[in-house]
Amino acid sequence: MSTEKRVNIGMIGAGWWANTMHMPALAACEQANVVAVCDLIPERAEALAQKYHIPRTFTNYKELLANGLCEAVVVVMKSHSRSTMPRRPKWPPRPRKKA
Repeated sequence: MSTEKRVNIGMIGAGWWANTMHMPALAACEQANVVAVCDLIPERAEALAQKYHIPRTFTNYKELLANGLCEAVVVVMKSHSRSTMPRRPKWPPRPRKKA
Protein backbone atom coordinates (compact mmCIF):
# COMPACT_ATOMS: atom_id res chain seq x y z
CA MET A 1 0.00 0.00 0.00
CA SER A 2 1.11 3.51 -0.75
CA THR A 3 2.39 5.78 2.01
CA GLU A 4 0.53 8.74 0.48
CA LYS A 5 -2.28 10.30 2.48
CA ARG A 6 -5.76 9.07 1.59
CA VAL A 7 -8.28 11.73 0.61
CA ASN A 8 -11.64 11.61 2.41
CA ILE A 9 -14.37 11.80 -0.23
CA GLY A 10 -18.10 12.40 -0.08
CA MET A 11 -20.36 11.01 -2.82
CA ILE A 12 -23.44 13.04 -3.72
CA GLY A 13 -25.77 10.73 -5.62
CA ALA A 14 -26.16 6.99 -5.20
CA GLY A 15 -27.87 5.95 -8.41
CA TRP A 16 -26.76 3.88 -11.38
CA TRP A 17 -23.66 5.93 -12.29
CA ALA A 18 -22.43 5.98 -8.70
CA ASN A 19 -22.93 2.22 -8.33
CA THR A 20 -21.69 1.19 -11.76
CA MET A 21 -18.87 3.60 -12.52
CA HIS A 22 -17.74 5.91 -9.74
CA MET A 23 -17.72 3.75 -6.62
CA PRO A 24 -15.95 0.77 -8.23
CA ALA A 25 -13.24 3.17 -9.47
CA LEU A 26 -12.90 4.90 -6.09
CA ALA A 27 -12.87 1.57 -4.25
CA ALA A 28 -9.95 0.46 -6.42
CA CYS A 29 -8.00 3.68 -5.79
CA GLU A 30 -5.58 3.45 -2.85
CA GLN A 31 -5.61 7.22 -2.31
CA ALA A 32 -9.42 7.46 -2.07
CA ASN A 33 -11.37 6.97 1.14
CA VAL A 34 -15.11 7.42 0.64
CA VAL A 35 -16.45 8.47 4.05
CA ALA A 36 -20.00 9.56 3.24
CA VAL A 37 -22.72 9.15 0.64
CA CYS A 38 -25.75 11.36 0.07
CA ASP A 39 -28.93 10.71 -1.90
CA LEU A 40 -32.47 12.09 -1.72
CA ILE A 41 -33.68 8.50 -1.45
CA PRO A 42 -32.36 7.20 1.91
CA GLU A 43 -32.55 3.54 0.84
CA ARG A 44 -30.25 4.18 -2.12
CA ALA A 45 -27.67 5.94 0.05
CA GLU A 46 -27.85 3.16 2.65
CA ALA A 47 -27.52 0.42 0.02
CA LEU A 48 -24.41 2.01 -1.49
CA ALA A 49 -22.96 2.61 1.98
CA GLN A 50 -23.53 -1.00 2.97
CA LYS A 51 -22.09 -2.38 -0.29
CA TYR A 52 -18.86 -0.34 0.02
CA HIS A 53 -18.61 -0.04 3.83
CA ILE A 54 -19.13 3.73 3.82
CA PRO A 55 -19.66 4.89 7.41
CA ARG A 56 -22.07 7.85 6.95
CA THR A 57 -25.19 8.52 4.89
CA PHE A 58 -27.07 11.76 4.29
CA THR A 59 -30.22 12.83 2.42
CA ASN A 60 -29.19 16.50 2.18
CA TYR A 61 -25.97 17.50 0.45
CA LYS A 62 -25.70 20.66 2.56
CA GLU A 63 -25.50 18.53 5.71
CA LEU A 64 -22.80 16.36 4.12
CA LEU A 65 -20.74 19.45 3.24
CA ALA A 66 -21.27 21.11 6.63
CA ASN A 67 -20.23 17.98 8.53
CA GLY A 68 -16.54 18.47 7.79
CA LEU A 69 -15.87 14.82 6.99
CA CYS A 70 -14.85 15.35 3.38
CA GLU A 71 -11.86 16.88 1.69
CA ALA A 72 -13.37 16.33 -1.76
CA VAL A 73 -16.83 15.63 -3.15
CA VAL A 74 -17.92 13.65 -6.20
CA VAL A 75 -21.26 14.82 -7.58
CA VAL A 76 -23.01 12.03 -9.49
CA MET A 77 -26.43 13.39 -10.41
CA LYS A 78 -28.51 14.05 -13.49
CA SER A 79 -27.94 17.55 -14.84
CA HIS A 80 -31.46 18.76 -13.99
CA SER A 81 -30.94 17.67 -10.37
CA ARG A 82 -27.73 19.69 -10.08
CA SER A 83 -29.51 22.93 -10.95
CA THR A 84 -30.39 23.47 -7.28
CA MET A 85 -26.76 23.15 -6.20
CA PRO A 86 -24.42 26.13 -6.28
CA ARG A 87 -21.72 25.95 -8.96
CA ARG A 88 -19.05 26.08 -6.29
CA PRO A 89 -20.17 25.30 -2.75
CA LYS A 90 -18.92 27.73 -0.15
CA TRP A 91 -16.93 24.91 1.37
CA PRO A 92 -14.09 25.18 2.17
CA PRO A 93 -13.71 28.91 1.65
CA ARG A 94 -11.17 29.89 -0.98
CA PRO A 95 -8.24 31.95 0.23
CA ARG A 96 -8.51 35.52 -1.01
CA LYS A 97 -5.90 36.75 -3.43
CA LYS A 98 -3.79 39.60 -2.19
CA ALA A 99 -4.19 42.81 -4.19
